[in-house]
Amino acid sequence: MTEIVSLVTSIAACLSAIAALVVVRQNYKQRTASYRPELVLVKTPVRLQRFEETSGFPHIADENIDRRVSVPIVNVGLGAARDVKISWKFPVGQVVSSVNRLAQKALTRAYFEYKHGLLSMEPETRWVIHWKVEREEEIDFVLPASIQQAPPNQLNLPMTYVALVFGLNHFAFKSQSSSFPDVLPLECRLEYSDIGGAQHVLDLVVHMKAVMISDNEFACLIHSSRRDA
Repeated sequence: MTEIVSLVTSIAACLSAIAALVVVRQNYKQRTASYRPELVLVKTPVRLQRFEETSGFPHIADENIDRRVSVPIVNVGLGAARDVKISWKFPVGQVVSSVNRLAQKALTRAYFEYKHGLLSMEPETRWVIHWKVEREEEIDFVLPASIQQAPPNQLNLPMTYVALVFGLNHFAFKSQSSSFPDVLPLECRLEYSDIGGAQHVLDLVVHMKAVMISDNEFACLIHSSRRDA
């Protein structure tokens, strides 16, 4: 009888220890979840003014805002994201070839040139973009949206990408193409840490979809999706 009581007591103690371990693990998971940021890019409509055929650069049509093309980056998680590093990937040389073919089809004198990481527009260049430099960007921190008081952080799209997407659609329009051209996606990697020091990586694909184009302007919608989705 004594042995049976001892066995039951041991089993009860073991079950109590397992229950305590489960509670500890749940508390750990909740603490970890409370640190974790979740970054998203907000879907954004943009309206650009066209550049002249031999000069200029496409820019935001609204004179009252920053002329760089950007999208809000919002943290929908519970914890702050620190030291956010952004890196972009885009097949510039391949897209330049596509744009120049459309420019020839449209019988324009303008064409893009890409050499040594520099994108320019010929024959009367008024701007040059250093793609290798603008491929990386940093944001100090992104607070959770639930406590964010200031306007959301803005993530600037690379000017190289903007110019080529605009040029692709502009010359397709001038060549009287019956459809909007397909644009290769812009890949974006976000690397950041949470307040607990854990590292996180988010891979996104950014699209700049044409909605309307005319001689004077280009309207599009910028949206993103997870690269592994």
